[in-house]
Amino acid sequence: MASDRTTPTIPTASLADIAFLLLVFFLVATTIGAEMGLPATLPGIVNHPASVAPETLLSVDVRADGRIALNGSETSAEDLRQRVADHAAAGPHQRVALRTARETPYTDYISVFDAILLGHRDVNATPRLTLREPIP
Repeated sequence: MASDRTTPTIPTASLADIAFLLLVFFLVATTIGAEMGLPATLPGIVNHPASVAPETLLSVDVRADGRIALNGSETSAEDLRQRVADHAAAGPHQRVALRTARETPYTDYISVFDAILLGHRDVNATPRLTLREPIP
């Protein structure tokens, strides 16, 4: 005796469409927090810090080959940190003007930037950093 009953089926034709739409929705709505690097708020670029008195300005240049010049004379990153700390300890209006060549390797720039920030931190001073036009 054959059964006249049919097995009910669930329509799954649109299941792939719904899964795709959910995937797209979650990809668009999800934010991925990939924060890397140094937390620093940088000022705008200044051509000539004319409003700053020369005795309150420490000029740091990072050349294309990675050499560091402090007020025109060559120095190392460790010496720069100590000189920045001494400069920052002199008062709240002391500034550091940082200038690099466009060809300067990023690692050299970051090591100088770190030395400046650590020099300020050594004396618990707020970093007052000015970025200047690149070295020609």
